[in-house]
Amino acid sequence: MVWLPDHIWEAQKKAGKGGGGGKGWGSQSVKKDFATKTKAAANNDVDLMTMVAQLMKDPSKRGALEKLMNTGGAAAPGSGVGNAKMLLSQWVQTKTGEQSTKEQIVYTTTQVEDSKPPEFVCEVTIIPLDPSKSYKGKKSPSKKAAEAAAAEAALRQNGQGAVLKGSSLPAKAKATPAAPAGPGVGNAKMLLSQWVHSQTSEPVTKDQIVYTTTPVGDSKPPEFVCEVIILPLDPSKSYKGKKSPSKKAAEAAAAEAALRQNGQGAVLKGSPLPAKAKAKAKSNNSNVIQKLKGIDSSCKVWIGGLSEKTTQNTLSNHFAKFAKPKVVDLMKKGKAVAAYESEEEAAGAIAALNATKLDGNTIEVDVWTTK
Repeated sequence: MVWLPDHIWEAQKKAGKGGGGGKGWGSQSVKKDFATKTKAAANNDVDLMTMVAQLMKDPSKRGALEKLMNTGGAAAPGSGVGNAKMLLSQWVQTKTGEQSTKEQIVYTTTQVEDSKPPEFVCEVTIIPLDPSKSYKGKKSPSKKAAEAAAAEAALRQNGQGAVLKGSSLPAKAKATPAAPAGPGVGNAKMLLSQWVHSQTSEPVTKDQIVYTTTPVGDSKPPEFVCEVIILPLDPSKSYKGKKSPSKKAAEAAAAEAALRQNGQGAVLKGSPLPAKAKAKAKSNNSNVIQKLKGIDSSCKVWIGGLSEKTTQNTLSNHFAKFAKPKVVDLMKKGKAVAAYESEEEAAGAIAALNATKLDGNTIEVDVWTTK
């Protein structure tokens, strides 16, 4: 004996009641053929899907058969639930601000014991939001349907049941992934880097703007907080951002805090750094060169062996330990020049600072010679 779905049994009953002649829903010949072959399949233990496939080959019966098959057909509860897994993934992305992966939304499906025909039930766990909580779907006739039911349960229990009716996430939810408040904050890290560059007149590296992110204890869903330190400007000061739903968002919040506390909040509104700030680095270089030209060579010292991490600010601070230089210019290939008020100060700097350590390197300091 072979099991037949409820909607096919109902279709057989309808076929037995008779009806008008002709083709389509009321076609006696299609109903009779369908009922006869279904009965034969049951008696001979023939695979039902094979029988249906044979009937579908006949163009004159295909349309009526599709109506019979679809009437009362079993489906996972809820309109649009076929897309429930995709919708759940999109919703999780709006909460975390990051692309969801299979490892983050975990489906666990089991077969219902002694169920005939086989039924399945599934639970889904959303790791980024709450790894301790699972959402259980209704019993379903297949593993895929069970996963869809679990995804639907997760959406409904999180107040997102409305999205299932239209099978798509609202445009507003798609367009606004979770992020710290403030326009242009998605570019906050880039803007901070540009601003630091305008202050130091040097390219900014990852080692110079240090982000430290930590999870907020026992927060459900998980939240993160980040602090950023701008080493070239002030290695003793850190800027703390607001609590955020992801590490990336927390870093952006810290960058935003650093910009605002340094009077640069306006750049977050339009995202690009003002042209004046961009041009500042170039003008600074020109000013330095002009100043150096006006200083006698005897007041200058040559510096070599510098680390790639060394910035103009850290170099100036290092040389100021002996006497504050008038001008410091960081050149290419680990070289630099520092200029002092007098020949005596320059000579003293050479004696005091040659072979000292700076950013992990032993630097050379010697007299400045012109070619």
